[in-house]
Amino acid sequence: MFGNKKTATLESGRVAPAADAKKKNSKAKQGRWLERGLSSQRVLMNGLDEGLSPIPGSHRHKLFQVVKLVKNGHLFFLQQSDLYNSNVFRCNFFGASYIAVIDFKGIKALFDTNKVEKEPGFGNFRFNKDLLDGYIPSMFTNGEQHIKQKEFLIKIARSMKMQTLLPTILDIMPEHLIKWNFKEGKGTATQEEWEERILLLSSDIMSETLLGIRLDGEAFLNWRFEVLKKTKKDCKGQPKGKHRIALGAFEHLQASIANSPNIDRIYKTAAKYGLSEEEAVLEILWMLNFNAGPGTGAAMRSAAARISIMSEKEKDELRQEIKTHLGTIGLNLKTLKKMKKLDAFTMEVLRIHPPVALYFAKARKSFVLESNSGKFRIRKGERLLGNCHIAQRDPSEFIVESCKGVDEFDYTRFLVNPALKSKVLCSHGMMSESPTPNNHKCAGAHVGIITLKTFILYLILFCDWELEEKPYWTRTTLIRYGNPDEPIRLKTFKYTRDKEELLLPDEQSDSGESTEDELDGCPDLRCPIPHNMQDPNEEV
Repeated sequence: MFGNKKTATLESGRVAPAADAKKKNSKAKQGRWLERGLSSQRVLMNGLDEGLSPIPGSHRHKLFQVVKLVKNGHLFFLQQSDLYNSNVFRCNFFGASYIAVIDFKGIKALFDTNKVEKEPGFGNFRFNKDLLDGYIPSMFTNGEQHIKQKEFLIKIARSMKMQTLLPTILDIMPEHLIKWNFKEGKGTATQEEWEERILLLSSDIMSETLLGIRLDGEAFLNWRFEVLKKTKKDCKGQPKGKHRIALGAFEHLQASIANSPNIDRIYKTAAKYGLSEEEAVLEILWMLNFNAGPGTGAAMRSAAARISIMSEKEKDELRQEIKTHLGTIGLNLKTLKKMKKLDAFTMEVLRIHPPVALYFAKARKSFVLESNSGKFRIRKGERLLGNCHIAQRDPSEFIVESCKGVDEFDYTRFLVNPALKSKVLCSHGMMSESPTPNNHKCAGAHVGIITLKTFILYLILFCDWELEEKPYWTRTTLIRYGNPDEPIRLKTFKYTRDKEELLLPDEQSDSGESTEDELDGCPDLRCPIPHNMQDPNEEV
């Protein structure tokens, strides 16, 4: 006889003795629970070290959390944080169990390779190895393999010298802007194309500077938009549809890089750090077409959207500063460095609209994560999800007296407090830190920032343009790379270079030839090389 399974309860509300004993046995199996804050919030306390806080939240209710993520985007993380009164909490990210970290202090643990390691993807979204010939790029590797890949990338990024980068930008930028000339109903550039055109501009600058050629734009887009999707095959097991096109694009990009003018120097560098020629080509392909081009292009789109809603007074202040420092010398590192308002505007774009907002890692050992919400024990093997979008709005770090709140765009915060630049995290690490073989910080961040600044300069000085609709950000999307909720579409665009009586030379002046001059006072965006790698006289 199984007896009556219903719980007997006394009038006082106390559980009857038989049920009480059953409850004690259940507790012995499940461990001791602690109610913290809301009555619905319970955290298992077994094994919790003295002085550490339990991690609230749950990995359960997968479908419910996925629906909230899709609907609310970044606001999901803020809602969960409010619910648990903690900046560190457990959540389910599209079917994968994670510990989310959303404050500035806590997210820095995700950049420490002594504590965490990378996985080949973003949660359950894994990159398609078929579209990289089975190769795993530096972005996803760990240990000795990552060290030699990262040494190679740092050296390659260093080879993108300023004497090459700025003249390349000055050559390519006007060429693209002229093609963007558009008047509603008459122009050759359609509204829907503008976001892709900005992306192609970024890709051309990156590939021309590094390889000496421009990679095929159509191949770049066909590959990039499929590389995080699973292979689709027909009944015969052959790739079909867009994936078949993406495979063809991959082969075309691979061949273009292997036959580029600068490839011999790249192969020489690869051999020095233990990479084969094939591996070097694949590493470069990933860097240019997944990281550098798309990341810089996304920031350029956000900057364009922000400029479109600036007041005329603000735009004129930027314009006058640019003209003053260009003077009769033109554009080089020294003049660019002096443009403090342009630098502040660029940093605010990267702060409030980071092109990469979510960072993923797995604990390689147990460690204590320190957050504004307390100290938390992270167990070996647990997966971490850092939200850079929210961390860069942490009021304990980015609030500045006399400036707007952290959720509002106000580039003057970097003028009032220039030290904030060092805290911008969007290159997978603090801006004040250099990329090294032992971290995952972007090796070519300096190239992207210079390209972004020059793009902003051109839009402010030489372009008359208007968007079809005013851009807006609701923070409810995770897939727009920091861009406005809706694609930015042109109403009109005209390149007005001929109207300006201003020297913007096609080549750098003598005063800007030294690469020892930093672009910014803090930090040095040239990505210094570790001493054991540096050879100033060696040609890359």
